[in-house]
Amino acid sequence: MSKVFALLSTTMIVAGLITVATAADDDKPVAKHSTKEVMKDAHKSGLIKKVVGKTASDEERDQLVELYIAMAQNDAPKGSQKDWKILTSRLVVAAADAVDDPENVDALKKVTNCGACHKAHKPA
Repeated sequence: MSKVFALLSTTMIVAGLITVATAADDDKPVAKHSTKEVMKDAHKSGLIKKVVGKTASDEERDQLVELYIAMAQNDAPKGSQKDWKILTSRLVVAAADAVDDPENVDALKKVTNCGACHKAHKPA
């Protein structure tokens, strides 16, 4: 049952992000956090390490999903907007999977490849 819920949840998240990615600028939701804030709160603070290390609380896992959703709602600071939406959508889905099952962190480990994202999207 929880796998069905996880699949449905993930599908809804991806559908929402695709909608965000294709919406007109006037209809674009306002992100709760800037990309810089997400990097500080999710990565520099060690939150991502707690989640992939399976020591994060339910609230911390939820916070990571919220942060990644906000980042996905932001425009790419540099590079392809389409690539940005793909990369950030993968982060959201992987973090949501870790919320559903705290042991399910393999995908999250794989998609949090800082170098790949920074090379394409971090401004100089």
